Amino acid sequence: MDKMKINKKYIIILIALSIFSLVSLYIYKKYNSPKVVYYAKLEKVSTSGEARFRWYDTKLQKVIDPDNQYSWVFAMPKNVPDDLTTTNKWVRYLQYNNDSIFKITGTKGEADCDYWGKDHCVEDIDVEAIEVLDSGKPMMFNNKQQDEQELTMSKSVCDEILKETTLEPVILFEGKPAKVNFLKYPELNLHRTIISEQVAEGSNFAGHFTFVSWGCGTDCFSYTIIDSISGDSIFDSERTVQGVSPSFSLDSRLLTFNSKDDFQKWNGVKLNEIEGTNIFLFKNEREYYELVEENNEKPSLYKLCTENVLDGIYAY
Repeated sequence: MDKMKINKKYIIILIALSIFSLVSLYIYKKYNSPKVVYYAKLEKVSTSGEARFRWYDTKLQKVIDPDNQYSWVFAMPKNVPDDLTTTNKWVRYLQYNNDSIFKITGTKGEADCDYWGKDHCVEDIDVEAIEVLDSGKPMMFNNKQQDEQELTMSKSVCDEILKETTLEPVILFEGKPAKVNFLKYPELNLHRTIISEQVAEGSNFAGHFTFVSWGCGTDCFSYTIIDSISGDSIFDSERTVQGVSPSFSLDSRLLTFNSKDDFQKWNGVKLNEIEGTNIFLFKNEREYYELVEENNEKPSLYKLCTENVLDGIYAY
């Protein structure tokens, strides 16, 4: 009986030691993978950051075995696509230098044996640094603190103004929306159906107002704002804008055109990289308005601030 207890004790100890050894081996392999340096040409990159590279021979100055469907490697930083900032930075860098030859430094990750099957496992590289060949300017991915020090975020003047601005609380209206007074606004009567339909759905802005919009062409829309209590419009006629998207909510008086949330894919990307892919962004503005109600005066939109859509987004 005592021998059985001793044997069970030894078995438990052996199992524990085996588990410990396996875990230790896993951790060692994970954090002590051999460093590799590869030269490659980009074949394709997805918006999620998954990149495929063709091997490149720097001596012969040509892609190795270009007609071989298996002659390529997966490569991307470890925190792609989970970290949106790093993903955007990685994707934009590759797109901006699309025709270049890259020097890739990193560690070997777990090979992908699902893509082609077990007979043709694809090598997968965890990228720590990448640079255009002979540029001497690597983009680092292995040191987050170093990355943050290298990048300086642009300033948003509007962010500072909004911090100092106290918006009046809204008055929530839960009753049936009043019918729109189209007789007072003959120009709005031209869009009677779509305005009436959207107003009937209930308030969506500043407590008891409805932001109503309809298309007017490519990248263009018209809008007005209707008071659900009175049925009045805060404008005498429609407003038309182009190249913007509105952002608003029922519990706030703030109306934003081209919200920062709409441009997060450029967050942390350097200005020269953005310039190389989308020059039109430099012409777009972000505007902030407050819906103001004062005593018995007609409600109106008061402009709080205007800035470029990239302010507070891009890095340098």
